[in-house]
Amino acid sequence: MTDIRFDDQKKSYLVDLTGKELKESCEIAWNFCKFFHWANASPEELAYRQGLMNTPEDPYKVERIGVYGEMAVSLITGWPMDKKVRMHGNEWDFVHNGFKVDIKTHFGYYHEAAYIQKKYGAYFIKATNGKGELGNLKSDFYLFCNISLPKFRRDEYNAQLVQVEVVGAIDKNRVLENADERRSRAFWGNFEDYYVKKSEMIRIADFIKMINESRKES
Repeated sequence: MTDIRFDDQKKSYLVDLTGKELKESCEIAWNFCKFFHWANASPEELAYRQGLMNTPEDPYKVERIGVYGEMAVSLITGWPMDKKVRMHGNEWDFVHNGFKVDIKTHFGYYHEAAYIQKKYGAYFIKATNGKGELGNLKSDFYLFCNISLPKFRRDEYNAQLVQVEVVGAIDKNRVLENADERRSRAFWGNFEDYYVKKSEMIRIADFIKMINESRKES
């Protein structure tokens, strides 16, 4: 049974995905898998379209990681997941009261070590494509999650439990205020990311309350 609790020290929600929710997450991720569909993409798009961490042996790892975060947020908030399959992916994951929210889920075993030393912070949002072209931030808010694994385990494939920490969120406009300062080369792939510090995020409990009690003006 999936367990949800609030960690007072971290000010984060911890969601232990097991059983039905874990199985459903993997099924949704498999439906989202486009690894083989994009096999004949152009060289510039190939790795990105197929997923940088996906391989023929595990063709939907990127999708699983993303769906774990979306499932955890859905369980905490009650917001329905968007399960529609789109060949170019989703531009955001949830729309609630008019606000578009994109979930960014990071894989715990390399997250702190690899990204904490980056130019600005340990969390990140994609800034450019493989051609170096700057993209638009299309969501109103970006919400960050971490995945933790049992000790000594380097992969969650076929795991019986996946723990998701739902950390906090940041307003798109806050990111763009000092976009050049935040932007730095990504750890994976030939593009750049915007980096974000946990200390500047809206705490997750406050963010959920704000979105539930507000409505975006059209």
